[in-house]
Amino acid sequence: MVSRSMYSKVFAPGWLRVALVLAMGCRPSTGSVDDSDDLGGFRDASMQMVHDTTVRDLNAGRHPSGTMVRVTGVVISPFTWIDISPDQTACRYSAYIAQPAPSPSLADGMHLYFARREMPAPDMGLNVSRCREVARDWPIYTIASGHKVEVTGRFEISPAGYRQIFVPGGGGIKDLGMGEAIQPVEAATRDFVNGNAAAFRDHKAALVRFSNVRVSDSQTMFPYGFKVAPPNQMDKATMTTSYLRVRTSNYMPPPNDTELASVTGIALPDFGGTVWIRTPQDIVPR
Repeated sequence: MVSRSMYSKVFAPGWLRVALVLAMGCRPSTGSVDDSDDLGGFRDASMQMVHDTTVRDLNAGRHPSGTMVRVTGVVISPFTWIDISPDQTACRYSAYIAQPAPSPSLADGMHLYFARREMPAPDMGLNVSRCREVARDWPIYTIASGHKVEVTGRFEISPAGYRQIFVPGGGGIKDLGMGEAIQPVEAATRDFVNGNAAAFRDHKAALVRFSNVRVSDSQTMFPYGFKVAPPNQMDKATMTTSYLRVRTSNYMPPPNDTELASVTGIALPDFGGTVWIRTPQDIVPR
């Protein structure tokens, strides 16, 4: 799994608000990637056999880790997430897709990622502005929410059991135009309690919706999250507003005791297991 540090991550693309980032000092991007810096080791990717499959089959364990695969899905993340590796030597990019299905399931989501070493500008540490600049022509960066994509990359299962597809060179993603709407899975907050590692491992990148819930633990300071559960239920899901605060830097979560008809987001294992709200429309008041 690509771990994240909340203090180093921001999103793409053009309307990106860069917070907690050093002043920009980027060289012009060529739009290409030097394979010697590709942390996935894809120098010989073109020589590997590619297996056509589905996101559900990958999540069902029908392909071993390390298999080159090709899948289609619809982008459910609002934009690409960029962060810096803990050793400050690499840029990391993440996006999420889901397999369209008449009956959505918790096995429909998949994490796409790319990581590449990048030299910092002189007298500066590596920062997200630089990562954004060098990636400006890469499909992993330009991937558009709601579009159907064909993805070719290496399927990986981390030692902790997290599944993802590494896309070589930040490419391997073909835009097929607007896709069909992905319907969220109706889920129970008790199944997505923060700290439930198994749930967020098994259902990583699932688009879930909690209905008829009440807000609690609303944070008016960083990280600006909140929890939800049906009234009188103790098992609460933790919601993250990081996507929202990129587009609206002063966005604040709903206050405690707000009644919601529903709230929708992407289930991710970050920070012990949280659900990432994508847009304000994911929060529906009662």
